[in-house]
Amino acid sequence: MQRSKLIHKVSDLLHPIAPEVDINFYGPQAKENAGLDSDIGLLILVDKEKLSYDAEILDALSHQSEEFISAIENF
Repeated sequence: MQRSKLIHKVSDLLHPIAPEVDINFYGPQAKENAGLDSDIGLLILVDKEKLSYDAEILDALSHQSEEFISAIENF
């Protein structure tokens, strides 16, 4: 999966609770010198004033965890 697609996927998954999320790579991924066994470092910045703590939204997001893991694994 391309870097931009991964960031877009993570952003889509987080949008219900953090509509103004900013996602960046850090570490080897940011320097674009990551090897096949390198971790994927993501820095996820949100505006805490705009976070949603709605139980229904958080529950829905928890059910998307497999989709999130799949996106990371396919990176």
